[in-house]
Amino acid sequence: MKKILLSLAIACSITSCDIERLPYDSVDSNVAISDPNYASNALVGIYGNLKSKLSNSWINEAHRLMEYNGDNVSLSGTTGDDLFYIYNYHRIDNGGRVNRFWVKSYQVIYGANAAIENIAEGVNVENDNYLGEAYFLRAMMYLYLSNAFGKPYTLASETDLSVPLKLDTDISNIPERSTVKKVYGQIEKDLLKAADLMTIEKKAIFATREAAYALLSRLYLYMGNNGECVKYANKVIDSKRFSLLSAENFRKMNTLIPENNSEAIFSIKYLSGIEEGSLNDVVGGFYSTIDGLGWGEMYASRTYIDAVNYFPNDARQAFIVPQYAQGTDMEAVWVEDVNVEGTGIPTYQFGVYHADGEGGYMTTSDNTRIDLNKETTATGAVEYSFEKAGHKVQVYVDKKMTKRGKYPLYFITKCSLQEGKNHAWSPCILRYSEVLLNKAEALCKLNDPDAVNVLNELRLHRDCPNYTSGDLVSGRGNSDLLDVILDERRIELAYEGHRAMDLYRNKKNLNRNYPGSHLVNKNSFKEIKWSDKNIIQLIPINQINAQGNLVQNEI
Repeated sequence: MKKILLSLAIACSITSCDIERLPYDSVDSNVAISDPNYASNALVGIYGNLKSKLSNSWINEAHRLMEYNGDNVSLSGTTGDDLFYIYNYHRIDNGGRVNRFWVKSYQVIYGANAAIENIAEGVNVENDNYLGEAYFLRAMMYLYLSNAFGKPYTLASETDLSVPLKLDTDISNIPERSTVKKVYGQIEKDLLKAADLMTIEKKAIFATREAAYALLSRLYLYMGNNGECVKYANKVIDSKRFSLLSAENFRKMNTLIPENNSEAIFSIKYLSGIEEGSLNDVVGGFYSTIDGLGWGEMYASRTYIDAVNYFPNDARQAFIVPQYAQGTDMEAVWVEDVNVEGTGIPTYQFGVYHADGEGGYMTTSDNTRIDLNKETTATGAVEYSFEKAGHKVQVYVDKKMTKRGKYPLYFITKCSLQEGKNHAWSPCILRYSEVLLNKAEALCKLNDPDAVNVLNELRLHRDCPNYTSGDLVSGRGNSDLLDVILDERRIELAYEGHRAMDLYRNKKNLNRNYPGSHLVNKNSFKEIKWSDKNIIQLIPINQINAQGNLVQNEI
């Protein structure tokens, strides 16, 4: 009976012999029951649930929930897709994407539970490793679920709720929502168990002991347990299995398959040449249009562009690709609020740039001439500006760009172009640079000066100058070390689903005072406070109706 339950979590496709070719496609349920490679087949099926049905997959919805609520993205118009309510913080309880994320997460959890119940521990090293992978995947699901539906650990009381902890395959056991503290405790327990069981080195497309260590470093950072965060970050570092890409290679990191990326600790593998056609309508296709494929409607935000451009040679600029119009015309672009004080709606404005005089000048749409000031910043960047009502307005001078309505197309390619194929992408769940940043943040909170050295190790590989403890300047002009580290996390981990959580768990507000359709509605959010009820999603009404014992989050 237990093995029959396991088959419910596994869809039909291939056998485990094809793992190297099609790493996560699942197996026939009859094979899962009768094959001596039962444990292997079980895990293949669980991995398959992370990416099954592509545009409706777990990773597709997880990415949207964890990235669209940050300040790295700007949507260039409204949409009937309920992703709009994730993006603009006007939560709804009947959104298909949030409900799908819930369902897909629990499908993976159910498969992991079935594997944990059926794979005997201690029989052999291989089976123990598979068992560890199941524990890891269950822990990962609960961390993502708690991020979406529960408060950050550092903000949660002893009674604040997260999600139901389903730890078995008994369909009559329908648990209520557990507290944030209890869910985090289970995640910790599962990851420690996973790390103990996984002793076999595997490629980055599978869970490994180091992946468990890396996720533990994230978990402990989220919990404010900084000593343990450093401990488990060091375990990853000391394994010597991973290294930072050079700046040159990092600029083309998106083209690498996980197995060829020295920074990839755990990635969900999609296959170039087989799956990228379906991927054109998934994450990368919303960020850019490549060879006519993809929607290309959500762009890099103005504030992210400013942050990543602060140091002129920053390698992370490579994933922001401005789309230029034909011709050689130069354009002046600036952001203007209807109120100079910044109390209105910021919009992009465009003028024609003329390289005449020291800083040149621009002519606006009504043929008004505005002289520009030109200066070189301390980081070597060239900036243009003009004065308006006593305020400095920054102007961006570049070749004329293609636009969608009033939004210039700053395409994001970090989630596209694997092996040069359109929107092929293998999303990286855990990356070595995150581990270093986890360690740097934890050391900062422990008042350990080595935090700056860890930060500089990353910056060296991104063509950015070193920081010193006496001369810290981030892309936003911050000099506080924690803010500098959070800025570095923003720039480095953009489009990997970290930004909003990084701010809220540190009791920092999210500033969205930049152009985008998140500000077109009445009662739009220009700033989301870390204490706001809207930072967590509503429980899907479908789940409340189906289960009956789920308490809704504050509306």
